[in-house]
Amino acid sequence: MSKTNNFDLYSNRIEKRKNSAAVKTKIEGIPKKEYLVYGDSLSYEIILKNTGDHISNYSFNLFIIDPNEKKIFERTYKNISLAYGEKYVLCMNISPGYLDKIPLRTSGNYEIRLETFPGFEFREFTEYASKKFLTISRSYRIARYGGTYGYYFDVMPKWEYDVFQENKKIANTMIGLTLVIAVLTIMQLYLILEKYLERKKKPKYFATKKGGKVHKSLCPHIKGKNNLISFKSLEEARRKNLSPCSKCI
Repeated sequence: MSKTNNFDLYSNRIEKRKNSAAVKTKIEGIPKKEYLVYGDSLSYEIILKNTGDHISNYSFNLFIIDPNEKKIFERTYKNISLAYGEKYVLCMNISPGYLDKIPLRTSGNYEIRLETFPGFEFREFTEYASKKFLTISRSYRIARYGGTYGYYFDVMPKWEYDVFQENKKIANTMIGLTLVIAVLTIMQLYLILEKYLERKKKPKYFATKKGGKVHKSLCPHIKGKNNLISFKSLEEARRKNLSPCSKCI
């Protein structure tokens, strides 16, 4: 599951206290989705790191409680001994290659509850992103005294998840259409610019080899005549001692 680099870094900085442990919880749905959904299953991983004196043969009881306050799963982790700074992972893999999972048969708010002897202090590691400052904040808080720790999570109804997925598809389609429209608009602007530049390159003024007058391309005085001399500007024609045609210029 997740790496614990930040967890290790910050758990080393907090004050050492007797009968205490830093705790970090991660849950995953099976199959894996953006949200936990009714009808799927749950897997968990809870990391305990001793932040006090030596823990010797402690037992931790874990319960998962559904929105109806019913215990749908329980497990006891016995004889856990940890020196200061040592970690223990409470997970669902009770043997190599075996993955236990808990079916989620009700939508709503669930609790993972961890209990040990009264007086034990759980210190929860929290990590969240700040949209305003584009930073990640990390901190510890005392999760609960009295030897009990609670972690809460929501399970989404199936119909709500289906609506979410449908809206996501519509949003992705709209994004795709917007990109297509943007590309077509850019292509159209490029073609307009290309035509404009091409028009700018074409000669605007013409004269016969006999000289005398300079004319625009549609002037009747040069209509049907071949071997015309072209000029890009009127100034260029004047430098050749040609005067503007009074009919077209």
